[in-house]
Amino acid sequence: MSAPRLQRPIRVCFVAPHTYSLFDPTTSFAFGGIEVQSHLLAVELARRPGFEVSFVVLDHGQPRRQFGAIEVIPYCWSSRRATPIQPPIPRTALSPEVSLVPNIVARMTWLANKFKRAREYRTLRPAAKVAIGSINFALRIERTIRPLLALATGEKPLGGVKPLLMASIFRDLGRIYTYADIDADIFISFGASEITAELAATCRQMKRPLLLFGASDADFSSEYRRWSWGRNQWGCRHDRCWFAITAATRLIAQSEIQAELIWRRFGRMSRLIRNPIDLTIQPNPHTPRNDRDYVLWIGKADNVKRPYDLIEIASQLPDIRFKMVVNPNRADVMERCLTDPPANVELIERVSRADVPALMERAAALVNTSAFEGLPNVFLEAFRAGTPVVAVSVDPDGMLTREGCGFFGEGSLDVTRDRLRLLLSDDAAWQTCHLAGLDYVSRHYDLAGRVDELIDEIGLWVSK
Repeated sequence: MSAPRLQRPIRVCFVAPHTYSLFDPTTSFAFGGIEVQSHLLAVELARRPGFEVSFVVLDHGQPRRQFGAIEVIPYCWSSRRATPIQPPIPRTALSPEVSLVPNIVARMTWLANKFKRAREYRTLRPAAKVAIGSINFALRIERTIRPLLALATGEKPLGGVKPLLMASIFRDLGRIYTYADIDADIFISFGASEITAELAATCRQMKRPLLLFGASDADFSSEYRRWSWGRNQWGCRHDRCWFAITAATRLIAQSEIQAELIWRRFGRMSRLIRNPIDLTIQPNPHTPRNDRDYVLWIGKADNVKRPYDLIEIASQLPDIRFKMVVNPNRADVMERCLTDPPANVELIERVSRADVPALMERAAALVNTSAFEGLPNVFLEAFRAGTPVVAVSVDPDGMLTREGCGFFGEGSLDVTRDRLRLLLSDDAAWQTCHLAGLDYVSRHYDLAGRVDELIDEIGLWVSK
């Protein structure tokens, strides 16, 4: 697969802020499926001729660094830093409104936080709450009236972004300056969030295409609507998530289910590019059942992944050994896992990405307890190792039930427990799932094929 022909390489910028530890394994910042997916795509794309790849991550105090062919760039400045540094002058000019709005938002946020830390705030808190409530009510009224006034006066959108949305979407000057300074030919991001909404608005201002990959089915929630001020469980406002989905140049679905949600709820066509996985790094995917001596769980400690449900299942199967690789994310969930775990559960905080293939091929099964997923990378890592999957609540594109790669718990911990016990006690059932997983992942998820599809999509939006 060749790149579209240009006089120079195509500049592609990936934006997945929590990915730095995948580039620098000496650090241990939390990451998840979005970060694994974006890292794999970026590294493979950078190997292809005709592309220059950069990658934007959070500022952990590190400088801009080159990792192989990829330049990893921290956000140049943030209103949330204790000692902000002066942002560079961007190569691409942004309209004055884009520079003005986040400056105002940043200063107001700083003043509000300073006031909250002041001693007087404790005595003024009741009055402050009333004042803040009044301001919020006024803003809600303004959000209702302003579009009507704009329509009546013929006010034109700025760069495709309505003036009313400016203050709502452009939140952090540092992020905007970072994107503008990179000045890529195309940006690629993951998941519907406030950060991707801000990126989508910035791309419109710069007249650059944005490919937005779905990260989970929840990214295309029916609650994401134009004027909804509700917030999802990560704290992102619904209307900003809606803007990210509707303003992105192209939506990329992980699964057929997501493609259907995008069309039904947002009226947009999408392209299906399944999650990638490198099949060449698995040392021994045909490890027999008798040499696999534990059940594995891998994920972040949060209320989506629900590691505490695995502990409940394990407590009812005392004769089975479990290993939990728990990436600390929320202190309360981590504490719940560490409080009196059963004797048959071994908890491990973090493993390096390089150790996952060997860890997975020694597992007799992988258990997934997530409330929802998109297309979990850990499923693909299990299938690559020939490890059957037993999931409580998720079965993306029927890979467990239809493709026969494992067992589905139908949302019940009791059903999941019984089916896990059946899988481990029935050698024929285990062997069937083992072979089905190996076949399925090789047919649909090979990294090289997914990057070929991504290059095809880039070629549609970057001038030849």
